[in-house]
Amino acid sequence: MLGAMVAETAAGTAAARAGVAARLLRRQGMSPRWPGIAAPVADGAWSAAWQAALSSNDAVWLLAPETGGELAALACEVEAAGVRLLGPSSRAVAVAASKSACHVALAGRVRQPADLPGSGGWVVKPDDGVAACGVHRLAAGALPAVPPQHLVQPFVEGAALSLSVLSDGRDARVLSVNRQDVGWDAGGAANYRGGVTNAIADRTRFLPLAQAVQAAIPGLWGCWGIDCVLPPDGEPVLIEVNPRLTTAFVHLRAATGFDVLGALLALAAGEPLATLPEAAAGQPVPFRLAGTLEATP
Repeated sequence: MLGAMVAETAAGTAAARAGVAARLLRRQGMSPRWPGIAAPVADGAWSAAWQAALSSNDAVWLLAPETGGELAALACEVEAAGVRLLGPSSRAVAVAASKSACHVALAGRVRQPADLPGSGGWVVKPDDGVAACGVHRLAAGALPAVPPQHLVQPFVEGAALSLSVLSDGRDARVLSVNRQDVGWDAGGAANYRGGVTNAIADRTRFLPLAQAVQAAIPGLWGCWGIDCVLPPDGEPVLIEVNPRLTTAFVHLRAATGFDVLGALLALAAGEPLATLPEAAAGQPVPFRLAGTLEATP
């Protein structure tokens, strides 16, 4: 039996399952989603609780924002403790967390916004950002000045999508292609409102993108995501890489029946990705971001 300790510092995680003794370490003040296994940590006590957990568990599945280096730092501490990390390595997280570093790593490997003519305006975003926080769209015209620690890209017209990816560090598989509901307010600020898990049945079209990302960023392992845009010509354009679970994963089991935690444990035990069952064709599952990530009817 593998004892798995899951540390939650942002939102969502996996619950206990048969054959796995799971414990959730959760920062004080976060909404308790799994009270049966959650161990809330009071303010000021996180470091001691975290180190104690690292010394008494076999594996850790992290969920934390990559902003401010939080996810990379936690991953680094797991690695230093010699505990099995059920997710991307700290080095992979550091590359993916920086949008500019990510685009440099993938230059010439995949299609990116800079490879397309900028006729739809511009997007300005923090280099160290998560979700749609701090992302703005500007009208077409002269290339705007780049604020410190930001980057500017041409706005790509098309469907805003995300890919839920599973990988073993060598090969990658697209578990679902998800539609993102992204709105823009009157001032051009982006607003991520939810989406549809498993919205597009054709995963094959997106597999080369996932495999190219895997090859370009060593250390990507387990469950992670890719944001992309599908323009009218049908060839996806990379927007960013999310080295962690994304909101679309929350409804992956309902949409496809795929056992995410079971797959992670199998990979951690050395089973090749190719031998794991495929995610079923399933059905689309809409969801909205309203604090609970509940699926819409």
